[in-house]
Amino acid sequence: TTLWDTTYKETETQQCSTEYEKVCKTEYERVCKNTYRKECHTVYEKQCQTVHKNICVQKYKTEYEPYTETECTTLYKEDCEYHWQGSGNEKVWVPIAGTCKNNPYDECKDVAKTKEKQVAYTVCNDVPEQKCVNVPKQECTSVPDQICTIQPYQACTEVPK
Repeated sequence: TTLWDTTYKETETQQCSTEYEKVCKTEYERVCKNTYRKECHTVYEKQCQTVHKNICVQKYKTEYEPYTETECTTLYKEDCEYHWQGSGNEKVWVPIAGTCKNNPYDECKDVAKTKEKQVAYTVCNDVPEQKCVNVPKQECTSVPDQICTIQPYQACTEVPK
């Protein structure tokens, strides 16, 4: 038979284990995404159209106006005293010597004449004219851009208790 002798020795040992605790805190990060934005500006476009303007001017022309004028001239007429001379069939009416005189008299007649006269008249013409206006117009382009936001997230770590 085998005999065993067992002696027990009491020893104190310490057994440790580390316990961990989850600690979280809110942190922020900048998150950006690429996009496009519309950028506009006003440009002016010249727009023209032809309009017709009625322009009138006053001109003058010479017209001839008829009129009648009485013109007189002085003429002379010989006036004599007469008597019968001769006898029978030979008898003639003759001036008496020394009795003749030149007497003046006016002979008048109407003469047709014309005179110049300046007469005004209006001449109108349609004159083409350019009327222009600057018309505003929006011109837009897409410009690359970024939209960024601050996003919260939980950052957690295991910390010993």
